[in-house]
Amino acid sequence: MLLFIVMGLDENRHGVPLAFLLFSAPTQNKKTSAGYDTDILTELLGAWRDSLGFNDAKEAFAPLIVITDTDARERAALLRVWPKVYLLLCKFHLRQCWRNHRNTSLKGKSPVLSRLKQRLARLEQSLVESVKHDAALALINTERTTLEAFRAESKSAVEKAIEHLDYLQGYWLTEDLWKSWSAYGRFYAANLLGRPVCTVLTTTNHLEAFNRVLKRTHLRRWQRNGRRLRIDVLVRILALKIAPSIFAKRRQEQYRRALADARLASLPGGAALLQRRRDAAQQQTVPVAFFEPDAQRDAAAAALLIHKQISTPELVSSADELTFRCYSELALSGEDDAREYTIRLQDAGVAHCTCPDFQHRGGACKHIRAALLKLSSLRLDPRFAGLPNVILPANEVDARRLHAAMLTAPMLDTTPSTPSQGPGELPEYVATAVDDILDGNDVLDDGVCDDLPDEADNFSDGESVATDLDDNDFDISIEHGSRAALDEQTLARVLFDFKRSVPKLGDLGEYLALVSKLPADFEGRADLQQARTSLLGLAHQLDRLLSGTTPNDAQTAPSRDPQVPIFGHVTLDAQDVALCVSSMPHAEQLPTVSPTAEQLVSLSHSTTYTYPALPTALDSNFLPSMSSPDPDATFSFVMYRPTSVPTIPHDSPAPISHSSASITPLRPLHELTNNPIPSQSSSRATKRKAAHAQLRPPSPEKFQKRKPSFNPM
Repeated sequence: MLLFIVMGLDENRHGVPLAFLLFSAPTQNKKTSAGYDTDILTELLGAWRDSLGFNDAKEAFAPLIVITDTDARERAALLRVWPKVYLLLCKFHLRQCWRNHRNTSLKGKSPVLSRLKQRLARLEQSLVESVKHDAALALINTERTTLEAFRAESKSAVEKAIEHLDYLQGYWLTEDLWKSWSAYGRFYAANLLGRPVCTVLTTTNHLEAFNRVLKRTHLRRWQRNGRRLRIDVLVRILALKIAPSIFAKRRQEQYRRALADARLASLPGGAALLQRRRDAAQQQTVPVAFFEPDAQRDAAAAALLIHKQISTPELVSSADELTFRCYSELALSGEDDAREYTIRLQDAGVAHCTCPDFQHRGGACKHIRAALLKLSSLRLDPRFAGLPNVILPANEVDARRLHAAMLTAPMLDTTPSTPSQGPGELPEYVATAVDDILDGNDVLDDGVCDDLPDEADNFSDGESVATDLDDNDFDISIEHGSRAALDEQTLARVLFDFKRSVPKLGDLGEYLALVSKLPADFEGRADLQQARTSLLGLAHQLDRLLSGTTPNDAQTAPSRDPQVPIFGHVTLDAQDVALCVSSMPHAEQLPTVSPTAEQLVSLSHSTTYTYPALPTALDSNFLPSMSSPDPDATFSFVMYRPTSVPTIPHDSPAPISHSSASITPLRPLHELTNNPIPSQSSSRATKRKAAHAQLRPPSPEKFQKRKPSFNPM
C-alpha cells in the first residue's frame, strides 16, 4: 500500500495533515514506489477536492502554492486537478539530485576532485539563490570559463566537472523550470500569497518529519511485534485515532499559548513585551564571532595560511581594527576574478567576516581562524610584538553580551573623544613595516588544499546573487509557467536518460539479431514480453509528441500488452491486415506468393520478418502455396500497414486457443488484392522465436462459441 499525504502549514508554521490518500500499487510494478501513478493520483486528488465542496462564493478548493519533491508524476497530477496552481520544488530534494550527479561524475577523493566538488557545491548554492535567469546562466558560463583555464593542470578532473555543468544547464536551467526552484519562485509565491518571502517554504521537511513520526510513533503503537497492519485496520486507525489525536493536540497547544499570552498581557508592560517578541521573530539576528573548537575549520584555516591565501593586516586606526583580505580556498590558478573576503579583528575581541558561513551561523569561520593564526605568527617576531592579541569570546552568549556593550558604550560616554596616541601608532607602524618586508611575497598564491570530505553541501562558500526585482518581473501566467516547467523537467529528464540508454538499446537490437530462435523452455520470455510492452508504450508517446498532438487529442497507449493474433509464429498488431510471403534464397524451389489488394488505397512503410514455414495443419486457413514440404524451409513475411483498412466480416473464423499459441486466421489474400504488391525487406530482419508447435485443426464447435477478436479498425 502507498500513502500520499497532503499537508498544510498553520499560523505557527507547523505542518498539519489535511488528507491521507491510501492506494495500492499496480500489480505489474516491480518497484512499489513506481505505483505513484499520475492517473491514480489525479483521481484521488480530484475526489478529495470534490469532497470539500464549495465556499460561500461557490468556488471549489484551489490552492495557490504547492511545494513537492522532484517527482514529475505528482506534479502532473496536481496540474491536472488544479491547472492554475503554482508549483515549487523542494530545495533539499533538488540539491540531493545535484549532489548525487556531482558525486557520480567526480568519483574519487583526490585533492583536486574534492576541491572541484566544493566549487560546484558553491555554484549550486548560488544558483538556488538567483532571482534572474540571465544571472544564473552567467554563473554557469563563468564557472565553465574558469574550469577551462584550469584544464592544463588536470584535464580529466576538469572534464568531469564540465560534465556536471552540462547537466545543470541542460537539465535544470530552462527558464520555466528554473523559476520553480530558484529564489525567484519564492519571491513570486510570496507575491501571490501577499506574505513575506521568509514565510514561503523552501523544503518539504515538515512532511518528511511527519512521515517519520507517523511510522515510528503513531503506527507503532498499534502494531504487534512490528507486524504490518491490515488494510482495514490501518484505515480505521488513520481516520479515527491518529488524525483526531493530531488535531486535539494542536488545539491544546493553541489554548495553552493563548492562555500564557493573556496572562503576560495582563501584567504591566506585558503587551509591549509580546509585541517585541513578535517583531523579533520576524527579524534575523546579527551574527557574532565566538571561538569554539572545530577541527575541520581549524584544518581549513591552516591550509589557507600555508598556501598564502590570506594577506598581511592593514590597520584602521580610528577603530583599533586590523583588516585582512583572504581568497576563497577554492580559487584556482589563473582565475582573475577569484572570490575574496574581508576579515576584521578588533582589540576588544570582536571579529567579522564577509563570507556566507559567518553571515549564516556566526562563530569563527575558517577565514577568521586563519586571520588569528596569521596574527599570532606575526607577533612571534620581536619587531611586531606590539600587535594586539585578539581573543574571541568562548560562546555565543558572551559574544552577544560583548557586542551589546560595545553598541551602548558610545551612548553612555558623552565626553569628546580624542585620537588615541601611543598604542594606536605602533600597530600602524608595524603593519607598514610588515608590508615593506614581505613586499612581493604576500601574493595570495593558489594551492591545492588538503583532502576534505565528499559532502560539500554542509557549507556554502558562495555569495547570493539575489538582486532587487521590479514589480513586473513576477507578472507571468501561473498556468503556463507551471505547465511549461513540468514539460521542461520531463523532457530534460527523458533526453538526459536517452543519451545513455538509446545507444544501449541499439546494441541490444544488434545482439538480438544474432539469436536464431528462443528455446522452448526459455525462462526469460515474460521479461522479453514486458520489455516489448514498455518499448511499444514509449514509441507511442514519441509518435504523439513528434506528430504534435496532445494527450487529449491522441489515444492513450495501452496499459498492458495488446491481445494480438499470432499466425503460426508471426505476430501482427491490429493494423497488420495484409501479408506478403516470399521464399528465402535457400528455398528457391518454393513458389513466391505476391498478393494483390482490391480495396487497399495506399500502403505505408512495411517491415520484414523471417520465420520458418507455417505448419501444414494451417493450410485450410491460408493459401495452399504457404505450405512447405521441407520442415526447415523459411519464408520472408512482409507486414503491410494500409492507411485505409477494409472491414473484415463478422462471419470470419474466430480465434482459437491451443497449447500456447493463439491463432486468428486471416482472410485469403486474393480476396483483398488485385494488384501485385512488390515484396519489400528491411535492411536488418528481426529474428524471432521459431519453435514448431504441434497445432491441431480447429473444430467447428470452437468457432461457434467464440467471437472474433481481431478488428483491424
